[in-house]
Amino acid sequence: MNIPADAPFPERMCKEVLRNLPMIGFKGKIELIQDDAQMDSALEELRHETLLGFDTESKPTFRRQDEVRPPALLQLSNGATAWLFQLRQISRHEELFAILADPAVEKVGVAPHDDIKGLNRISPFQAAGFTDLGTIASARGIITTGLRNLAGMFLNGRISKAAQVSNWEQNPLTKKQINYAATDAWVSLRIYEELNRRTGQAVPGEQLAQ
Repeated sequence: MNIPADAPFPERMCKEVLRNLPMIGFKGKIELIQDDAQMDSALEELRHETLLGFDTESKPTFRRQDEVRPPALLQLSNGATAWLFQLRQISRHEELFAILADPAVEKVGVAPHDDIKGLNRISPFQAAGFTDLGTIASARGIITTGLRNLAGMFLNGRISKAAQVSNWEQNPLTKKQINYAATDAWVSLRIYEELNRRTGQAVPGEQLAQ
């Protein structure tokens, strides 16, 4: 169901309404990158992209004294393809992170600053061209700005969080993890596109401080 472009933005998504929305997920091509050769091929495909959905996944910690783990997976999507980079399986991170430092490539996600801080623990880079969907939503009076809530508001669908708390450092990843990760990057892009449709103007990217 398409939401009219002039419809007001809701402040929050009712949990009961969200639970009853149809499940949505990424149905396009998924490329799982597990070595440097596969990364080279993926970077060639990404060379001409100017707008990408963005997310990362990290192995969770359950005790306060446990060290917070850096991201194990980086996800990018142009809507048709989702590229999933297993960061522990590749070595030339600086070449991959060059995309994240390129202001000509807009990356959209929820709270990307936290992801960027984690990625900088792997290989330092100066992030540029990032748009925080949560910041955009807050500026429009929306209170609940998590990815699941924004998907409900703008895409009229529910995304699964079943694989969120799982071991993202394991190899191989499960099919459930792969689908979850691809969906998160794709949904970020779709929400951004819907925000642009509803506001009638492009939302600019911003350089984020480290």
